[in-house]
Amino acid sequence: LKEGGGGAGMDPFDIFNSFFGGGGGRSRQRKTQDVMHKLGVPLEDLYNGATKKLALNRHIADSQGRVTKKKEVLEVRIERGMDNGKKVVFKEKADEMPGALTGDVILIIQQAEHKVFKRQGPHLTMEKDITLKDALCGYKFTFNHMDKRQIVVESAKGQLTEPGSWVCIQGEGMPIKGNSFNKGNLFIRLTVKFPRPSQVSSEVLSQIGGLLPAQQPAVVGDEADEHVAKPMGEEEIVR
Repeated sequence: LKEGGGGAGMDPFDIFNSFFGGGGGRSRQRKTQDVMHKLGVPLEDLYNGATKKLALNRHIADSQGRVTKKKEVLEVRIERGMDNGKKVVFKEKADEMPGALTGDVILIIQQAEHKVFKRQGPHLTMEKDITLKDALCGYKFTFNHMDKRQIVVESAKGQLTEPGSWVCIQGEGMPIKGNSFNKGNLFIRLTVKFPRPSQVSSEVLSQIGGLLPAQQPAVVGDEADEHVAKPMGEEEIVR
């Protein structure tokens, strides 16, 4: 190239593309389309770790340029503590085409719902029903964790439990990815189940009332309308 004829050091391919609508720069080699799949994974597998197998059909190109269909099985390693929505990439496992680069297979981890535990980042939550006696006198219960260990939970001596209160069990949440020996926490919401009227006699209620702190009397005005509350089921409520 002569000086001034397009600038010293200009790539001849850039000049060629400028004449034929290339827009400047070398044209990129074609690549087959990436393939994306959602992979449902139980929470137990994200807690314990697992290996899944995924079968897929892909087009394979041989050295003569012929394309055939082939079934291939991918082995997916589920790491302990892996995040929901995590992408697992298998390089060059998409369809092949002669003269083109091969795209990737991308698997997106979809965490399935669990019947007991819910996940919140590195932590787990669950709900547990306790009786009124448990709430007043202390509770002790067990449950099986996702690695089949039996966990025992006991209230502190003399502790009263309010309905809907939360307790924390340290180190019983999800494994931390990359350091699975460390775990988040488990938070348990305690729901106090009151006895049905048929289970408690008026004599027992009177005895309980004598043991509990005295009620603060309601201030009733001279013209107040008084009503006796009638118990009813949720299905009877007019919505």
